[in-house]
Amino acid sequence: MWADGGRYRCQCSSDRRSGNCSRGSGPSLFVREWQRYWYSTGEASKDLYDASGTRLLSRLTYDHLDAHSGEVFFKATHNPTGIFVKGLLGAGGVTEGSLVDEDFPPLTEPYSNTSSDQRGGDITYFTTDLGYYFWNTPRYRIGALVGYNF
Repeated sequence: MWADGGRYRCQCSSDRRSGNCSRGSGPSLFVREWQRYWYSTGEASKDLYDASGTRLLSRLTYDHLDAHSGEVFFKATHNPTGIFVKGLLGAGGVTEGSLVDEDFPPLTEPYSNTSSDQRGGDITYFTTDLGYYFWNTPRYRIGALVGYNF
């Protein structure tokens, strides 16, 4: 994993259209952002049984799935009110892997086992939270939030 980012402290401007935010100005708004690169590898399997749940009909096994993705994370806190918003956006793709598809009798006669390469799969995700710090001291903050994940 690789990460890089920055911190900005901003004084709220009465002219909201200007969007002026410079490092080192007043402390009413604190914004933090960073980027990350992820390399991941994994495996997964799924078994399908008949309606009674006793006879295995099919099994999918994904193995050696290698993926690369990037993330952008942000958090903004309005210190006078304790309101914050944060989130991340990630995207990438699967570059290598395999899928083994097994089908068992009586669904398939005879037993079937096929293998295929996995490449070009997309990874996308987005998460955002809106929250409020209800307890705020110089060393600790406790808050609550609601969020959405896609």
